[in-house]
Amino acid sequence: MPPFGIGLIGAGRMGRTHLRALAGSDAVKVAAIAEMSPAAREAVAATGAAVYESVAEMLDRATLDGVLIAAPTDQHGAIIAEVAARGLPVLCEKPCGLTAAAAQASAQAAAAAGVPLQVAYWRRFVPGLRQLHDRIAAGELGVIHLVTCYQWDERPPSPVFRAHSGGIAIDMGVHEFDQLRWLTGQDIAGLAVVASGSAPDGIADVIDAPDHERSPRARPSRWRRLVRRAHWDRTACDTRRVRSGPSSPRCNRRPPAKSARRVAPRE
Repeated sequence: MPPFGIGLIGAGRMGRTHLRALAGSDAVKVAAIAEMSPAAREAVAATGAAVYESVAEMLDRATLDGVLIAAPTDQHGAIIAEVAARGLPVLCEKPCGLTAAAAQASAQAAAAAGVPLQVAYWRRFVPGLRQLHDRIAAGELGVIHLVTCYQWDERPPSPVFRAHSGGIAIDMGVHEFDQLRWLTGQDIAGLAVVASGSAPDGIADVIDAPDHERSPRARPSRWRRLVRRAHWDRTACDTRRVRSGPSSPRCNRRPPAKSARRVAPRE
């Protein structure tokens, strides 16, 4: 059986991560890549896949079985709608959109076109987490009252990335919400947000959701340190999100003593 041929949309950091992961697969082959940046196109020119300047050109000229979207988050909705209209199944990097409404619109576009749409919540496929999920479902751990999640990365994201990703709470926080709902089999009934500190460059302008949909303290201009607590039936979730810094696990530089308390890991 020939490999499943996919079109990769976006050849940035995540797009190239997917290329490396799929390089040795006999089941899936990246047949084409769509990337608007000349520098990014040049970086993937040696992969053997046909490289196009636009999504439309790739969809018109390449023979594909499905599409993997690794473009900036604020472009996901338009790309999903365009690909779904061509009748192709979609695997989209998380988050599906910058707002719940945007994600719901993408789900509706895929459903109307009759094509599968999956968001790449890869933690559901981690062997250790799958085992934990099964143990919780079997009742081995009893009633779950509290789940605490942490994430970290080796360095804070760039201003360019933040300008399109929605910031750390949206770009990475979606992992926690998906993981907690999946692991516990319960849904979130309430949400509170606490933030302090100044926003790094580029964050204040990223979220365009109406002010009435967000608590004033949760707006992007105040989230150097962000703590989210979600409470639902019998379960409470305490999720902490902070920009990583010099004291994160993968960095050897020592921060000034006054900033040490502000730094916590993220993924």
